[in-house]
Amino acid sequence: MPAPLQYSKGFSKWRLPLLPLLLIAVPFVMHLTGCRSVDAPPRSLQLSGEVLSALPADTLYCTHVAGNFSRISDLFVAASGTMYVADAGRHHIIRLNATGERLDSLGGRGVGNVQFDNPTHIDAGNELKIYVSDVGNQRISMFDRRWQPLGFLDLTPGRYEPGALVQTPQGEVIFWDQEGQRLRKVRADAQPDQFYQPDVSEVEHAPVALLQLESTLWLVDGTAGVVHRFGMNGRRLGFIHVGAEMSDGAVNKGEVLLLTPQGLLRMRASGEIIHLYVFGSDKTYTRISVHENILYLATPTDLYKTTLP
Repeated sequence: MPAPLQYSKGFSKWRLPLLPLLLIAVPFVMHLTGCRSVDAPPRSLQLSGEVLSALPADTLYCTHVAGNFSRISDLFVAASGTMYVADAGRHHIIRLNATGERLDSLGGRGVGNVQFDNPTHIDAGNELKIYVSDVGNQRISMFDRRWQPLGFLDLTPGRYEPGALVQTPQGEVIFWDQEGQRLRKVRADAQPDQFYQPDVSEVEHAPVALLQLESTLWLVDGTAGVVHRFGMNGRRLGFIHVGAEMSDGAVNKGEVLLLTPQGLLRMRASGEIIHLYVFGSDKTYTRISVHENILYLATPTDLYKTTLP
């Protein structure tokens, strides 16, 4: 008899015994010239040996946007359509327009104000301030839209090792501190919020993404296959056991998209998984970002895009 779903106060959490995901057959498509989605019959995504739900599914075909990167570690698409790419292999941040044309870049390995050592995450928000997690230098670098350096987030006393980060509409920055194994918040005045102390005792690994959905923060523990949910004040709201490894996540039209090796899961704010997108190629996508229903995807060396149905 299947184990019943478990619920926590204020937010549902689904926890199923962890077993490998069943492989989902996808068509192999060659020489694609356009972005399109093709209707497919409903499929069941089987997690942990039990059918979570019979999901409607679409196959997504992506077009190439840009290439010749060394090792893409993050991708952010701003409201203007401008793309920001963190290339950890070359220790650079590259800015491209909506068609994939390179506009400019910043970086090179070093400790200077415009240098990085393994930049892993970037958030450009509304492009007034751009934040970069500079892991090797153990700092978060700040820039304005003209690439002028605005300094570093100073969280003294003590050092920090930044990872995934998100910039809120209020100008706050929330990030994962790998050094302290915790979430930290910096206010809009660049001062640390000492009262922000979420309970992250159940977070097992450094998150691959932090997402703000309305008044909630979603922490994506990709290795554990778990999404933790918090209020913006730090109050823990529960978690969802997805049962699949995840490499990134994004917010689109009040819903969450989670990137897994088997495809893209679409999830409501309630935590209900309602749709599955599988990819019509054998490429391994590692990062995603969404702008006006256009899904941008990155492999370690190339950028692609497609339109969500």
